[in-house]
Amino acid sequence: MRMRNRPAFLSGSLKWIPLLFFLVAIEHYFGNIITDQSFRLSRQVTHITNSVSDYFRDFRSIEKENSLLRDTNIGLAKNLAEFKYFRSRYDTLFEENRHLKKLLALKTTDSRPVFTRPIRVFNQEHNHSVRAERPEEFVQSGMIVLNEDGVVVGRVASISPSSILIYFLNDKRSALPVVVSEKNINAVAIGNGRDIDLMHIPMDSGIKPGDFVRTLQTKNGGVDYQMIGHVDHVQDSPDKSFLIAKVSQVEDLRSLQWLILLPN
Repeated sequence: MRMRNRPAFLSGSLKWIPLLFFLVAIEHYFGNIITDQSFRLSRQVTHITNSVSDYFRDFRSIEKENSLLRDTNIGLAKNLAEFKYFRSRYDTLFEENRHLKKLLALKTTDSRPVFTRPIRVFNQEHNHSVRAERPEEFVQSGMIVLNEDGVVVGRVASISPSSILIYFLNDKRSALPVVVSEKNINAVAIGNGRDIDLMHIPMDSGIKPGDFVRTLQTKNGGVDYQMIGHVDHVQDSPDKSFLIAKVSQVEDLRSLQWLILLPN
């Protein structure tokens, strides 16, 4: 009787059976060596794959950081250009101011500011002052004190070996000669414990709300002005012998990160 021919795929598979039995016997005899090697190889492949993924992820992260740094550098370059522009404007204004003082026969004063930082600020009913670090430079009582916005906030009251005491302009112990408006009307800025009063203003001075108030320092024949604020409103004194005005400061005096001391 004629036998059927085996299918081609079955004939091809049967020849691998002895090899499979041989591999199984080796695996059993050597204690799963093939399986262990396969797992080890699989772990190595997984480790390599993860390393490659981490590399490309780190590369993308570095590329993103580089992009941010480039943007930051562009921003800094723009800020530097703006600073140079404003510095040139400052130099121009400085030269114009020196030229005007020369035309007015006013000597140019050389005020070297001294910088210090507050230690403690007091805002109490009877004590509006600040204790600040004593700078290494020369300081003395009576020096005008500005905040970092260039607004006069008070004067140096006393000096100790490690600190200085500054009275704010609204402190009841503070009194500072000032001039008001373009006419340079003389007055005295006196603290009332809350804000600042302008006292002893002549009745016919003509000052009005909005007029600026400045300090006036005369040094070696030169004149130096520093802004305090503006007139808020004006009223007669109780005996109607002079005017009293309230001062509105042009900046928020809570800005006290740095204090600037001007020589007398």
